[in-house]
Amino acid sequence: MIDFPDWGAGTGTFRLADEVARLQAVVAVQNEVSTTLGDLPTLMTLVATRAEDMTGASGAFVETPEGNDLVCVAATGSAQAQLRARVPIVGSLSGLALLTGEVLACEDTQDDLRIDTGLVDTVRRRSMIAVPLVSSGKPFGVLQVFSSRPRAFGDEHVQMLRLLGGIMSARVEIAGQLQARQALLAENAVTLAALRESESRFRNAFDHSAIGMALVAPQGRWLKVNATLCQIVGFSQEELLARDCKSITHPEDRDSDVGSIASMLAGRIATYEIEKRYIHKSGSTVWVLVTSSLVKNAQGSPLYLVSQIQDITARKAAEDALMRLAIRDELTGLFNRREMDRLLQEEISRSQRHQRPLSLLMVDIDWFKRVNDDFGHQAGDGALRQVAQAILDSIRTLDRAARYGGEEMAVILPETSGTEALVVAERIRAKVAERSFSVAETTTPDGADIRLTVSVGVSTMFMPLAGSTELLIGDADRALYAAKRRGRNCCVMGDDRSKPSPA
Repeated sequence: MIDFPDWGAGTGTFRLADEVARLQAVVAVQNEVSTTLGDLPTLMTLVATRAEDMTGASGAFVETPEGNDLVCVAATGSAQAQLRARVPIVGSLSGLALLTGEVLACEDTQDDLRIDTGLVDTVRRRSMIAVPLVSSGKPFGVLQVFSSRPRAFGDEHVQMLRLLGGIMSARVEIAGQLQARQALLAENAVTLAALRESESRFRNAFDHSAIGMALVAPQGRWLKVNATLCQIVGFSQEELLARDCKSITHPEDRDSDVGSIASMLAGRIATYEIEKRYIHKSGSTVWVLVTSSLVKNAQGSPLYLVSQIQDITARKAAEDALMRLAIRDELTGLFNRREMDRLLQEEISRSQRHQRPLSLLMVDIDWFKRVNDDFGHQAGDGALRQVAQAILDSIRTLDRAARYGGEEMAVILPETSGTEALVVAERIRAKVAERSFSVAETTTPDGADIRLTVSVGVSTMFMPLAGSTELLIGDADRALYAAKRRGRNCCVMGDDRSKPSPA
């Protein structure tokens, strides 16, 4: 085992501002793309322009496959000269990205054996990144940026372009889904209008529709369901017809459309649309988009609802993934600093309302810079992940852990006094100290395992004392540095704010 000696204080560098700025830029592009009503070439040009702006590239373009070639359909910057130009898929970096489905970076086209230099102007395009664009599991194009300088792009540019490519792919997929759905809605409207003339035509469209369809009694009982709906929820037609809608609806969503159905039955609205969750026969959750309209008899009395039910589980998962990117630290899975500030302010407000104490821990890995210097950044990343897990293993489900910066992590402890918080801090310190960090990326070259320790600063505030995030964080930081001065691998309590001061 290796125990680190007293090497002196070391702190990692954490460019939080840069990461936040990049994330904000990507989110801004996502919002811009989602609100753009232009056609596909317009969207591609917009994404290419933003890719050029965000990477400082000389030019950017989007290519789509035609036969054995890639055709430039959108371009910006110095790439505009090659608009409508064709290059073979084989021998080009874009073609390789399209075929492999991987984001590819080229530091210098004059030295890259993957590239046919006869197809590339290696003077103007020395450094490149190619991002495949995929919709519904199939590649439909490639986003590429380039620079006249070799090694002009870094890992942060690759990550940003990967996100831009994902945004473009998601927009194209959603546009395709909306187009298909609009076509189906139009087709179903025609079919419903023709019902009075030809019941057989409606039955054919109902049974073979590409989306789930059902006839539902006003009381919620299934009257007729098609095969696609059965596939979405996993029940056979016989099983569904023996149930009602609520029986397969997620408990939290069972009353979500009651008001809309009542308004439609009362004649205040003709149709409604809602997103809700069904429970698949296997027990899994399925997100669906339900569009319902009411069919009446000749006397105007309601007969049944015609519901079109589309599986949107994949779209919801993509939205959740984007939300996770906005609030989570990608390396450790803990909340990021921006989300921690929001959560801390929320807990301060809750403590003020309920007159309950609130505690904050600042946890810093001792000698962490030496881990990166001696064993490499992969070892450091692995250590950060395992320390984060040790923290999660030591706290309650209602507590919140965040990566505050570099090797420093924070833990919000609602309704926790100073004494209780010190117990939690000591539990974290002991758990880290007793562990051997032996995953692959934290194994030392000679096969020994890395042992780490942490220093913890504790701050507690009892409401209704005036409190702020800055006050709690400042107290915890001062306590943390006091722990460092005491020799590390210890926990120190900050200013005693666990009780109101006497008047």
